[in-house]
Amino acid sequence: MNFGWLVGTAPDAGWFGYANLTSRQFSPGPHLDFWILAIQILGISSILGAFNFVVTIINMRAAGMRLLWMPVFVWMVLVTQVLVLLALPPLTIGMILGVSWVPLHSSAGKPSARLLRPADQRAGDLAGAVSTW
Repeated sequence: MNFGWLVGTAPDAGWFGYANLTSRQFSPGPHLDFWILAIQILGISSILGAFNFVVTIINMRAAGMRLLWMPVFVWMVLVTQVLVLLALPPLTIGMILGVSWVPLHSSAGKPSARLLRPADQRAGDLAGAVSTW
């Protein structure tokens, strides 16, 4: 997203990427493509970080320490990271599929045309709809 500032196409759809502001009418040009790319990188890095935490907690315990003997804080971190591993992959995959529809003319995972706007809509609209629903 910060790269967008360097090339003069910073995102301009508000802080949350509200669906109405991400349409072509209110945000022409490649502005939101950088925002979507940043969200995808954030999702992938969160998944990798959660996987790192889970593997570290399970494999790097003190010698002879059972899982039930771990401190409550470590259990909290483990449970939180498992929830991240369960929740973020579908959202990240939805964003990747949504972005691939428009520029790559892909139909991977594309819902029926009744649920979408016309095919010439921006990737931001589709990716937002897929990750939201």
